[in-house]
Amino acid sequence: MPDFIDKLAQQHKLSKEALESQILELKKMGFRKLDCIRFVKYNQQISLMEAAHLVMDSPAWIEERAAFWQHQQEQWEEILSDSEVIKSINVTMSKDQTNITLNLEEE
Repeated sequence: MPDFIDKLAQQHKLSKEALESQILELKKMGFRKLDCIRFVKYNQQISLMEAAHLVMDSPAWIEERAAFWQHQQEQWEEILSDSEVIKSINVTMSKDQTNITLNLEEE
């Protein structure tokens, strides 16, 4: 399946309307949210976080947006709670990239 997504994404960069239509079509074909995020990331040549926002804000996935972001937050909290050395996690998003910085406890 990733090969299909990658080939589809490389065809040509889609407009916003065409992108939303393609995301809906991928969902109807049985592709998962993560597949759609992968498609958007490569088709639009944007960061993973930006692609996730575009997919989860699209009409195809809007009903699952809150649960998706809640799950993401829970994963970060679990990483923090399970680690004795991570002090904090900072996520910075820009148009071109997403940076994740881990602040570690000094020994």
